[in-house]
Amino acid sequence: ASKGPRKKGLAQKEVTFAEVLKTAGYTTAMFGKWHLGYQPKFNPTKQGFDVFRGYVGGNIDYHSHIDLAGEEDWWDGTRKVSETGYVTDLITKHAVRFIEEHKDEPFCMYLPHGAVHFPYQGRNDPPCRGPNAVYDKLHDRNGRKDRRGAYKEMTEVMDESVGRVVETVKRLGLERKTLIFFCSDNGGAIRVGDNRPLRGGKDTLWEGGHRVPAIAYWPGKIKSGTVTDETVMTMDVFPTMTAVTGASLPAGLKLDGVNLLDLLLDGGKLPERTLFWRYTGQQAVRKGPWKLIESIHKKPGKKNLSLYNLTDDLGEKKDLAALEPERVKQLQAEWDSFLKI
Repeated sequence: ASKGPRKKGLAQKEVTFAEVLKTAGYTTAMFGKWHLGYQPKFNPTKQGFDVFRGYVGGNIDYHSHIDLAGEEDWWDGTRKVSETGYVTDLITKHAVRFIEEHKDEPFCMYLPHGAVHFPYQGRNDPPCRGPNAVYDKLHDRNGRKDRRGAYKEMTEVMDESVGRVVETVKRLGLERKTLIFFCSDNGGAIRVGDNRPLRGGKDTLWEGGHRVPAIAYWPGKIKSGTVTDETVMTMDVFPTMTAVTGASLPAGLKLDGVNLLDLLLDGGKLPERTLFWRYTGQQAVRKGPWKLIESIHKKPGKKNLSLYNLTDDLGEKKDLAALEPERVKQLQAEWDSFLKI
């Protein structure tokens, strides 16, 4: 029986980009990490993906495919299956096969790699998790002791994977009619990654925790070598995909993101907007170069407020909250309004 975090998942009433693109005639696939619900009702195939091969939890052993609960977590659709191989390589294999099998029809492929999430294991490392293990013990068994060395190897293998996917698209003559978008969901992990000159890392709302580069590739459409410093969010990918494919949103569905096509194709500017984050006792709001970040203490009502001008201080070293009290109030008011939406 499911218990604890395994009871939670993406509500079935939510509409995914996969569901929307299916209405426009696209075959949809996902290979890799889902992390939006363990139970069958939360499976990717229940959320618009025609094909799914990967794992539904937050992380698994890259060799034994066992999760933190001591259970094997590797799926073909809604069936749990056993498949030998290093997770990054398996994801790549299935992604390449899918492209080859669907080269003559419209398709959308979502490829969320597990790398470089712990456990830190390279291709040739042994498994570090066995079946029916205890969660608390497994939580500290994050792969080999040389974590930074493993982190480097995992990054290199993921880089190979991206290269193989791009090469497959080129080999099949799909390059000029395929938009490839690459990004990360967070900054490098503290103690193994390196986010300098940015402050912080994964699990923080400092810039090192979420400011990451992204790459958009579409020969004949996106000019090679173009660079922009516009702030883009992962939530912008959904409206961009609907614009590229001509898919229509269900009546009444409003997306939080913005369409990036003008930015990608013509170097246009995005509309000015205020952005919000909240994560594990932290919250932040950004408007233009100004960023207000709050660390929420366990003591009721006590908060730490910091204000930074990211144009002048990307490393978030100089707190301007005491010098800019009106700006702090303005950003706090925008946050309060956001919470009421």
